[in-house]
Amino acid sequence: MGSDSSDNLYQQKLHGLQIMHVPTGKIVEFKAFLTDLSDNYTSNWKMEEAIGRMDPIATFQGTKRNITVAWTVPAFSAEEAQTNLMRASRFFEMLYPTYTSGGGGAGQMNAAPLLRVKFANLICSVKDGSPSRGIENGLLGFINGSVSLQPDLNTGFWDESIDQLYSMSFSLGFNFTVLHTHELGWDASARKFRGNRGGRTFPYGSPTYFESQNKIAQLGEGGTSTPTGGSRTTTPAPNDPSVDTEAVAAKTKEDNTNAANQTSAPAVKYSTVAEMAQARLASGEQLLSQEYNTLSEEQKEAYDEAHPGDVASEATAAKSTGPPPLPKNWRTELPYNDKRRVAYRNWYKKKKRK
Repeated sequence: MGSDSSDNLYQQKLHGLQIMHVPTGKIVEFKAFLTDLSDNYTSNWKMEEAIGRMDPIATFQGTKRNITVAWTVPAFSAEEAQTNLMRASRFFEMLYPTYTSGGGGAGQMNAAPLLRVKFANLICSVKDGSPSRGIENGLLGFINGSVSLQPDLNTGFWDESIDQLYSMSFSLGFNFTVLHTHELGWDASARKFRGNRGGRTFPYGSPTYFESQNKIAQLGEGGTSTPTGGSRTTTPAPNDPSVDTEAVAAKTKEDNTNAANQTSAPAVKYSTVAEMAQARLASGEQLLSQEYNTLSEEQKEAYDEAHPGDVASEATAAKSTGPPPLPKNWRTELPYNDKRRVAYRNWYKKKKRK
């Protein structure tokens, strides 16, 4: 290739479009002056109409992936123009299969013209979980359809040799059907995507750091979190009896407010009352009744000694003889200053003094 500013980008950043002919291992590479790149996923379902049903019966068939890529191949010198045409010729050769020699000049096809294609992390495989460098991490598949070379007649040709023309710029493009070489889909028990390997996520090799830092909602871990203006709101998982929605929302708002006052402190996310209880217990705060109920017996005993007479410890007092019984759901139905709750607190304090 000639010497120009694009060479530095190509050599230092590895921004090249690589294509390998799988049966022979031959490789061709172009500078990636892309004019079109689209990554298409098609989800196929079999539809069957049934009498009396408004909607068809849908049976999932599979998901197919097809990549469309087109690029321009410019030449900054006559020498590079010749090299470009040689690379295009090699690419066209890759559209043919391999044959085994037979008697009488006949041959039998030995292998279909499968290709590996790679462009940075946008066209790459994460099968081995390694950073996407080298054609060995390209996507396997085949070109289904036509491939054409179109010289740019406006830029002209290099004609330094007799009866030889080399385009100053031409374009190439193709549709590439991807063949998946590793398992995809979700693990039903672990609820994790099987296509992610070695800390890299399908299909573009992005790090899985975002999931581990709750930057992506984790539906399988108690709820979802949605960024809203720098804070984080929490939605508990449906049908989770351990979650008090109002208490979770109040505690999340409180902790987000505290976090906002600290320039480097991230917003705090709680999915269950048990998480809130452990956080408050560690910081020495007083617990709400629903938080207290999630503690172990040892934690409850230690908490009662450290916080005599608060709302949570009323649960312990309610089990002993004393004032008249409270309603069944008194912790949630009665206000904190209700006279029956006040009576319990006073009774509990007297009991502790004895």
